Amino acid sequence: MPLSPTFAPIRKAIAHLLLNDELDGVFCSYERFIDPLNIIAGSLGSNEFAKINEGLLKSAFRNEKEYYIEYSLILGDENEKNNNILFVRCGQRISGGKYCHELCRTTMGQLVNAAPADKGRLGGDGQHPLPRLTSKRGWQDSIPQDIKNDLRKFLREEGKKREQQNKKKQIRRASGAQKKRLPLSPSKAGAGTENRHPNSKKTKKKSRNVDAEEARLALEMVNMKASLIQLKQKMDSMIATRLEREKGTEITASPPPVVTSDSDGNQESPPATSSSASRIKPGSHLYYVINGRPGKLKIRDGVIFISDLEKGFLDLPPQLENDSAEKIRTNRKKKIGTYGASQCWIPAKTTLIATSHLTLLQKSRAIVKNLEDTFSGGKCTMSRECIAIMAMYNLHNYGGSDEATEMIIGGAYRSLFYEIGFSCSSERLSKGCPSRRTIARSEMNIAADSLLRVLQEIKNDGAEKVGITTDHGHRAGQDHFVIVLCWPGSDDDGNRTLKFFCPSIDSAGHTTKEAASAVKNVVSRFLGDDVEVSTIMGDSGGGAAVQHLHPRLVEIGVMKQDSRRANCSLHGMTKSMENASKKTMGDQGMGCRTPFQMLYVFSCLMSWIREKGGIGLLDTLWAAVMDQVINNPEWEGVAEKHCPQPWKEFLAHVDSFDTADEEDLDKLTKFMTESPRNIQDPVWTRWQTVIKTTVIFLDNYVSIYFLAVGMKSYFPSNSHPWKLACALISLMNEKAIPSDNSTSVESFISSFNNANTNEATPSLKEGQSPTFHTMLLFHKAFCEYAFNDHFNFLLRNDPYFGAGTFGQLSRFMPERCYLIYKRLDDLRENIGEHDGWWYKKEFGPYKRALDGIPKKSKNSCADMEFFDKLPTLFFDQPNCELDAHNLIIIR
Repeated sequence: MPLSPTFAPIRKAIAHLLLNDELDGVFCSYERFIDPLNIIAGSLGSNEFAKINEGLLKSAFRNEKEYYIEYSLILGDENEKNNNILFVRCGQRISGGKYCHELCRTTMGQLVNAAPADKGRLGGDGQHPLPRLTSKRGWQDSIPQDIKNDLRKFLREEGKKREQQNKKKQIRRASGAQKKRLPLSPSKAGAGTENRHPNSKKTKKKSRNVDAEEARLALEMVNMKASLIQLKQKMDSMIATRLEREKGTEITASPPPVVTSDSDGNQESPPATSSSASRIKPGSHLYYVINGRPGKLKIRDGVIFISDLEKGFLDLPPQLENDSAEKIRTNRKKKIGTYGASQCWIPAKTTLIATSHLTLLQKSRAIVKNLEDTFSGGKCTMSRECIAIMAMYNLHNYGGSDEATEMIIGGAYRSLFYEIGFSCSSERLSKGCPSRRTIARSEMNIAADSLLRVLQEIKNDGAEKVGITTDHGHRAGQDHFVIVLCWPGSDDDGNRTLKFFCPSIDSAGHTTKEAASAVKNVVSRFLGDDVEVSTIMGDSGGGAAVQHLHPRLVEIGVMKQDSRRANCSLHGMTKSMENASKKTMGDQGMGCRTPFQMLYVFSCLMSWIREKGGIGLLDTLWAAVMDQVINNPEWEGVAEKHCPQPWKEFLAHVDSFDTADEEDLDKLTKFMTESPRNIQDPVWTRWQTVIKTTVIFLDNYVSIYFLAVGMKSYFPSNSHPWKLACALISLMNEKAIPSDNSTSVESFISSFNNANTNEATPSLKEGQSPTFHTMLLFHKAFCEYAFNDHFNFLLRNDPYFGAGTFGQLSRFMPERCYLIYKRLDDLRENIGEHDGWWYKKEFGPYKRALDGIPKKSKNSCADMEFFDKLPTLFFDQPNCELDAHNLIIIR
């Protein structure tokens, strides 16, 4: 006999309830399911639902002695792989001579293997787990919401059926009580009972009275209906009149306000109301709350009845459809909530908040909760990834102890907690931060993970050949021999690219043999024999120079005979420019009186001002100097005497701004009030710092000169800034050719004192060009014509491999050298009275400066004889330098 589908919601609810692990293999009587099922349906406090009773449970299952139902038949096809079954046992005799029906969730294997005597053991009913389970908080959350909804719907329909049945019974009882049966015989009639016939006179009279009453009531109903119709017509007329009156007030002036008087005789005006708020257009919606229940009603012309408001109530969630929730809603007080320009009634002790803001608060709370949990345990619970990030940043703390690292981590967290207002005791902080051992172990884990990841990446890229780059370094008192691997691969988008990895920075000595041994050790242990080292790149100087290291690696079998080598092309080009500049214009960085020493003193002066007062102080001094340069006639005379050409260029630059143009006016204001930015120490080993500082110095030569003059006059004699200013003024007024001495930079600056200042700053004759300024103009012109473009080309990404591959263009160095040689030939070529450089526009400022150089001078001063030889000496240097540092080494 199949199960009735009508009672399927009851069977599904019971099946899900029995899925709890505590009820596995336990028999539960029908009586025990009554209260849990009513709680699940939420029908205990409502008369709208039928109550679960034993009769409904008996109707849901067949009344057979013993049988079972597969869970897939109860819950549907989605659970067809579930091995559970529902065992039903009816008519089981219990104490007191009573019989009960029982259910049990078990599996087919347990049911087959259980002996008949064991079935009773499954239903041991001493301390039954079902009441204990339902006493726990949230036990009904395990029941799916759709099962709850189906059960609630079933009980609502069952309640309606029972209500209809009860009404029918009441009608039958009422009609049976009014109906008087005629006795069949006089003996069966009671004493004094008359044997009345239906057609008797009394019966007919009573019937006529009833008919008359019905007619009277019908007439009264007709009259009442007519009155209602008249009342509705009158109300419609009143509404139409009011609408016409409101339309009329929109185009007429508003009447004067009505002034009333209170009991004390004080005049009062009526409260101001918004005209737009007082007019409600038909068709708009009324949103209302009655006893905590929301409703929505479309407004039409006419009267809104209570029944209309009741019909407009929105459906409540199933869990709120009970008497308890209704009582809470009714008793809860309301207040006005404001959100932007809108207001509405909301429950007291609540606040309106935007959904986006609420989401942000919830996310913030989750972050704070995670932070609290991290520092609430008895030990460090940070994830492996979190500690790995700390260890990676700690690699910059090279040579630091684990103790110091531990304290730095704790201090960083403490300062962060202070900044965000998070309370954390010292004990919680100490337990939550990683220990020294954890930090050390994490560094080893990072190294292992990196090596394994890179090896797998090389394998995935299918790289059969790799290149290596080597370089010696010295940091934190330790020597390093850096080895970097390079191989072709693919990025995340599948595009070809170059990849890099540094497997070792261990020290290896400075001889070629020691360096080769270190390379072999790394290659053999990291790459093995499956990957070939086909190229090597490095510097061209030192014991591990690439031209010496490569043959040794071929000799010991690390590289093959047909392998290739190349030096660092950027280093080679910079070295050629450095050597050419030093041989013709003097050394830099050792206290020499040279143009490049002048750049270094200028950098020291600007750095000192920034260290003392920041960029704000430097801008203030700069603006004050520029104001004096423009408005002080005395300074104008000094500029015309000591730096005529820079002064003329300065005035021309100021005059080039159109003060009527707002954009030009902004540029002029910036030029006059903002000091130069991004000034780096001009050191040859730091690529392009010398040429960049040269450009800044030449563009602001007049302002820098008078900044030094102002600092010399402001600061006390023999102070450090005073000495810096004196040294810079001395070099900017230099007339002699560049010279070298054995003093250091500090000794050179300290040599200036109150006694020898005048001798240290010789005066230029009026109209003469500053010697070092003229040399820097030549240096700048050469870099712009024959150096900068080629150096910047080598900084670009590889044209084949694309983004992220900059600095890997050594294979183009022969072409670059050819183009540089071609430019040098153009500069040396004799054309008419002058060489080729004379006709290049880049050398225009240098040629104008030569007009202020004396043709012949005494006492080793730089004259035209010196500057006539300067181009030839300088142009001959890059050729041999490029050959030595680039072409000869490339193989």
